[in-house]
Formats: sequence, C-alpha cells, structure tokens
Amino acid sequence: MSLKKYKYISKNFFILSTFSIIVSIVPINLSNTPKGSDLLFHFIFFFIFSIFCENKNDRILIFLIPILTESIQFFLPYRNFNFYDLLSDYFGIISGIFFYNTILKNPERRFIFVGSFFYLGYVIPKMKGTFSSFLILNILIFYKLPWFTLSILFIFTYILHYLLKDFLYKKDPDFFTLDEVIGTFPIFYLQTEIFLYVFYFILYRFFDIKKPLFIKNIEKIHNFNGVFLDDFLSGIYSLFITLLIHFVIQKIFL
Repeated sequence: MSLKKYKYISKNFFILSTFSIIVSIVPINLSNTPKGSDLLFHFIFFFIFSIFCENKNDRILIFLIPILTESIQFFLPYRNFNFYDLLSDYFGIISGIFFYNTILKNPERRFIFVGSFFYLGYVIPKMKGTFSSFLILNILIFYKLPWFTLSILFIFTYILHYLLKDFLYKKDPDFFTLDEVIGTFPIFYLQTEIFLYVFYFILYRFFDIKKPLFIKNIEKIHNFNGVFLDDFLSGIYSLFITLLIHFVIQKIFL
C-alpha cells in the first residue's frame, strides 16, 4: 500500500521513525566525544523530526518514539536506557512543535530553515558554501565522531535531502548549504593530522566550485540526488588526493 494513501501517519513520520528505531538498535559509541554530545544529538534529531510531522497523528505518535527507542536499548547488551537522553528527546520534540506551529508550518519556510543549515546559508551574504563547510569541518574535528556514527549522520543528511526533494527539482538554491555538510564527511574516515584536514578542505572547495571530472554531469541530475551527489563526489575526489599526499609524506619524511 502506498504511504501517500496511508491515513494515519505521514510519509515523513514513517521514514524518520523507522530511522530512529534502526539507530536505537545498532551499536554507537560516543565515549570519545565531549561530555553532553549525545544529549545534543538527541535534541537536534527530535527537533528536526518534529518539524517534519505533518498532521495531528504525527505530532501525537512522535511522543511514543523516545520511550520506544530507549526501551529497546534497555534490552540490548551494547546499549543502555538513559533517562537524560529521554529528556533531551522530549525537549527537542516540544521545541520543534513550537517552532513548527509558529514559523515553520509552511513547507517552503521549513525548506529554507533546514536547507540553509538553520538559516546559516540564508544570513551569510557571500561564500555561503565555503563558510558552511568550514564550520562543519571544525565541528566534526571537535566532536571526533567514530566512523560508524559518522555513517549514521551521513545517512540522516541524505534523508533530509529526500524530505526536501520537492524544492530541489532542477535547482540548487544559493542559500541551500545542507549539501555542503556532505562534502566535509569523507576526510573524517581518515582521522588524520590537522594540516591534512586543511589540505582536504581546500581541495573540496576547488572540486565543489569548479566541478571537474564528471561532477558537473552529476549536478545536472534534476532532483535531490544531483544536489547531494555532486558534493559527495567532490569530497571523494578530495579524500583520494589527500590519501595520496598522506602516503607520500609518510614514505618521504617518516
């Protein structure tokens, strides 16, 4: 049965609740991140989840998801029930519903809010992509996420592109900087020295702006995949060259 015809929950709710339940089952390690990081991640996820709840049933059922996911973790030997995570989830839901009802009920406003990375790409006058990706790069350096958690975040970002797909048909607005987040991810699978992060960032901005080596062709895909994949491919090219440089440095100087 088509999800569009399903009366009780929206397609957005189905996708995000399924993602939430899957994430609650898989092993995630945030022990190396700064204290309170997990609470922040819980808040942000459920804040975003709640602003995509499109009908009354969504906004009722979302309150069941945190207790369901924490209960699942209670019975898993590699996860645990955390009361503070639960509070953070509900704080995110209540905050998200408030913002939805006040300023984000209009789908286009919601697109601008999420797509501009919480208005960041909307208020910066110039070099929006460069500034946004530089900010994300520094955030990820600070949080030092393990590769598996980074992969979960990557999938979530792709889901957000899909949820915003109606506004990404044949266009990539100037303020849309959510795709810049994707371009910063690949280097963090390397977990390398700071100077290589800088080198990677310069390469990524070159590939993302100039779009050589079929990146321009990928961008011409007239849907959200084109917006997503051109930045991802720019990141992959940049990672490959950074790995090559890293290998040469090790061989010559170490």
